[in-house]
Amino acid sequence: MKRLVIFSVFMVALAWTQKTNYKGYKLLRVTPQTKEQLAYLVNLSRSPDTKGWPSDLKTLDFWRDPTTLAQSVDIFTDNGALMEQELLSKGMQPSTLMDDVQSFLDRRQAENANSIAAGSRFTETYHTYEEDRLWRKNRKINPSSPCIGVDTNRNFDANFGGVGSSDNPCSDTYGGPSAFSEAESQAMRDILLSLQGRAKAAVSIHNNAQVWISPYGYTTERPADYAEMERIMTAGAAAIEATYGTNYPFGPGSEVLYFTSGTTKDYVYGTLGIVHGYTLELRNTPDGFVTPTTLIAPVATEAWNGIKAMANAIV
Repeated sequence: MKRLVIFSVFMVALAWTQKTNYKGYKLLRVTPQTKEQLAYLVNLSRSPDTKGWPSDLKTLDFWRDPTTLAQSVDIFTDNGALMEQELLSKGMQPSTLMDDVQSFLDRRQAENANSIAAGSRFTETYHTYEEDRLWRKNRKINPSSPCIGVDTNRNFDANFGGVGSSDNPCSDTYGGPSAFSEAESQAMRDILLSLQGRAKAAVSIHNNAQVWISPYGYTTERPADYAEMERIMTAGAAAIEATYGTNYPFGPGSEVLYFTSGTTKDYVYGTLGIVHGYTLELRNTPDGFVTPTTLIAPVATEAWNGIKAMANAIV
């Protein structure tokens, strides 16, 4: 029987009529040193929408999530001064990675444009997400809301609408009106169903938590097949580390990252019976989600080595 390994990359963008501007937004880094500090950051990262946030914050997004003590956490916010004071009040010492996110994005976009300008027909079809460089949802118009888009990785039929997703169309984790309401998730479902019984693994590739994730995302109960999953993730993470020394923690999403519902990995495992359903969050870089061009090849190389090791360990 032919053995198949499936990889999916969710690439989503939005064309706004007006360009989103992140002028004055900051990217902060802080390292929790006590259990109380870690618990505060975890609770803050899991707060739905603005509930539980410090007052007067409109944007709060964790670019690197709190998972363990002494591991850095990156926080993107519209009010850096307020967030810094909040962190200081908890005994933490925040540092600033980006003092003005929009200025950084403008510089990076100019660098990318210069690198393309010299050459090839690629310039005729190249599309850059200049309207909102940090957009993560699809481009779906929501009839009941002025906010656009659905998070397609909350749109699968795996505890749909549960913990770690939102029913607010303005949220970055809005899962949509129903499971598989979106063309993107429908297409992935149909491909996976056509390969059911033959596929041995399905891997979604995301950016940038630097972690190898197995089911489940919506409960701390470990899957019946977790021992086998752990064996495979150990092999994959070891191959990644052997490439450039990058350490990839691994484990169930609810333990090593945060709670999520409606995700691909939980759908392929829980519904399709594909034991090896994973999410590979690529290497965290100093620039957060805006991976420097100089690191794209190394990040891809080590990830691919990990995937190959995973496939070899399965077959």
